[in-house]
Amino acid sequence: MRPNSTAVLGLQWGDEGKGKIIDFLSESSDAVVRFGGGSNAGHTIVIAGDKFILRLLPSGIFRPNKVCCIGAGVACDPEVLEAELSALLKRGVLCDGRVFVDYAAHLVLPIHKERDGFEETTRGKGAIDTTRRGIGPSYADRVSRIGIRVADLFEPALLRQKAENILRFHRICTGRATEVSEKEPADLVSYLEKYRALFAPLMADVTPTVMKLIDSGKAVLFEGAQGSLLDIDYGTYPYTTSSHTTIGGIFTGLGLPPSYLGRVVGVMKSYVTRVGQGPFPTELSDQVGAQLRDKGFEFGSVTGRPRRTGWLDMVALKRMVKLNGVTQLALTKLDVLDGMAEIMVCQAYEVDGQRRDDVAPNHPDFLKAKPIHTRLEGWTREVAHKTSLAEFPPQARAYIDFIEQKTGVPILLISTGFGREDTILLD
Repeated sequence: MRPNSTAVLGLQWGDEGKGKIIDFLSESSDAVVRFGGGSNAGHTIVIAGDKFILRLLPSGIFRPNKVCCIGAGVACDPEVLEAELSALLKRGVLCDGRVFVDYAAHLVLPIHKERDGFEETTRGKGAIDTTRRGIGPSYADRVSRIGIRVADLFEPALLRQKAENILRFHRICTGRATEVSEKEPADLVSYLEKYRALFAPLMADVTPTVMKLIDSGKAVLFEGAQGSLLDIDYGTYPYTTSSHTTIGGIFTGLGLPPSYLGRVVGVMKSYVTRVGQGPFPTELSDQVGAQLRDKGFEFGSVTGRPRRTGWLDMVALKRMVKLNGVTQLALTKLDVLDGMAEIMVCQAYEVDGQRRDDVAPNHPDFLKAKPIHTRLEGWTREVAHKTSLAEFPPQARAYIDFIEQKTGVPILLISTGFGREDTILLD
């Protein structure tokens, strides 16, 4: 165990506020490392009233001189990466010499986006509401062993061969003729060659890079994408993402042994949201749900889609705390609950008429789970923009104590607004 390394993971269905927490913690860190996911989700950071949305680059990029790495487990869209670097440069954020992308990271291609849309359309009523940004097909090509990686851009003969293979495979997947014309692979190669100059100064072997940082005593943050309940194996399958969003994704996505991980900070909202299809036991379809959505600005940072909202699900939360080995919590959007007369928390489920204190999100019973709620007293005195726990009304402090007691994990950070300054560090 290395005390100078910290994992920051979402514990719900994503959109927990990981970007803000990473940005805050990165001030006292030396490096931030993305280990999985792609550009299908965004991390929102607000600095001096300006909002930034990052889809690929680590959220520590706004801190000068912080090393930012993208690991092999990330599905890397070159168009998105180029656009983000260009946008940062225009804002005066210098990235030269401190951004690194693993040579083994797989690329997201235009044909992946095409196939993503095709697959979603053919699912019909079984559609899972993907973002259609090609992440799933990119991961599928990875495990089918036909994917194109960053390093392949610098091997012309291999790149041409891989372009032919991947085009043939995608033709089969979309029900078209399997014969590939001479022009198609040439066009794909030409498209990819444009990004050689982009990746040339960025390409690195991220595994030893991160190991050396940790071995030398540098503080390293591992940045999770999306949330644990969207994990491909342990989330609400098939309504999940295509990668490992739980703790194991760090080790496979970066090639690190567990001994290189220190503390684990789990990020959770004071309520719950999810985007797209899938089970959601505590979902609110009434005025309270609409109030949470409007007050919390619950609209997708990448898609703009309205998020579904609901009360805090303690059953699912406790399971993800245990699964990830969470040592500390970061509680976000507590201010959204300001003014509510009462707050409900799901402490158990009813499944087929029976009380269940634990149901795995990836088990069929989760589809039938109905919440059994506990009522807590709300508060009228605002916590919004407060910077000290002493300023909180007693009911808000009771809610914090309740979460710590039920999860068995102390809260490290509380977010009371969008800005960096709207953060309370408790430890």
